[in-house]
Amino acid sequence: MVPERHPAAAGAEGGAGVGARGQVALVLDLDRFRVVNAAFGHAFGDRVLDVLADRLVHALPPDAHLRRLGGDQFAVLWAARGSPEAEEATGRRVLAAVRIPLRVADHELALTASAGLVVDPGGSAPPAVLLARAESALHAAKRAGRNRLVVYAADMVAAARERLELIRDLYWAVTRDVPGLRLVYQPQVDVQSGAVVGAEALLRWHHPVRGEVPPSRFVPLAEQAGLAADLGAFVRRQVLEDLLRWHRAGRAVVPVAVNVSAVELEDPGFARRVAGALDAAGVPAAWLQLELTESAPLVGSAPGQLATLRRRGVRVFLDDFGKGHSTLDRVRSLPCDGLKMDQLFIQGLDAPCGAVDPAELGLVAGVVTLAHARGMVVVAEGVERSAQLAALREVGCDLYQGYLFSPGVDAARFAACYLASR
Repeated sequence: MVPERHPAAAGAEGGAGVGARGQVALVLDLDRFRVVNAAFGHAFGDRVLDVLADRLVHALPPDAHLRRLGGDQFAVLWAARGSPEAEEATGRRVLAAVRIPLRVADHELALTASAGLVVDPGGSAPPAVLLARAESALHAAKRAGRNRLVVYAADMVAAARERLELIRDLYWAVTRDVPGLRLVYQPQVDVQSGAVVGAEALLRWHHPVRGEVPPSRFVPLAEQAGLAADLGAFVRRQVLEDLLRWHRAGRAVVPVAVNVSAVELEDPGFARRVAGALDAAGVPAAWLQLELTESAPLVGSAPGQLATLRRRGVRVFLDDFGKGHSTLDRVRSLPCDGLKMDQLFIQGLDAPCGAVDPAELGLVAGVVTLAHARGMVVVAEGVERSAQLAALREVGCDLYQGYLFSPGVDAARFAACYLASR
């Protein structure tokens, strides 16, 4: 049971109560706590939350109300005591308390949290309104990268409404085939021969009112709204249909890569559904390639599911290599066939003065050597200049994709331009 502290008796300072002194609300959400539940079980996760709640109580003002809203989210209300800056400092102390490693049973955990805070100097807003505003600020903290506190601002209400509208429209587009979502295919090219040997399927969304909504906007929304699995299934279904269409039209099909979210990997039935989709479409497993981000947590059944799909013939690649913090460990432990170097590596190969920086070239060469030592294929993404391609050829990179060769194009154009007739 999460502890609760009660405010001092109303009217203790002249009968005005908490409201006249102003009030503060904070909503806190642990970052990626689902990894703890997946690794140790929900009972252990509940014990962690109880221990953390005890710690939060001691970081809060003595009259604060602390409640667990559900899952790994907490809400706090307390009477304002100082300036907005002072109340913000209290919120930051709460986040600092979360970051201190805690021990439960025989395990020590390092957690982080995101939080939204709102200060009502006049004390006139009902608690429900304050908490709603604090939650709007919480969502802003998550969008900004998590592990931070964001203070509520008035324009967050409009942003929250826009977010809800986009989630609603994305739900209809994914689940009811409302027009707007479409796939484009970006060729993957052999660095040495220049032949197109694969493609990546990229999802695009043309909103009927807002126009093009970038993936950096709608993919996080899908994850937050519980639509990630639906979105992934939508993409795979469309890819398998296009692969079969190309084959029946007499084209020499190349493997197509699709992105897999961390949420999908946590589902024990993921591998079974992918295999079922391949069987239903009548498409060889070798035509499908799964790409998972370097930061995706591989806990629970995820490694086993990936291994099962690989045995069937599906290739697995580590995406955004070098963007996260656990790269070398992933290369050692992940059951995969290759990796994609993040475009930050490729940008370092620009040669404005006619010569590539040896340090940058050596870094890329090291990645290629590491991958090849593990029997992996290396794909460079975001290649836009001929100097970058020349450098990749020099270090023995296998494949590349990027605007230097082609942007993403629709299925019909991809087949016509890049798939040879059998």
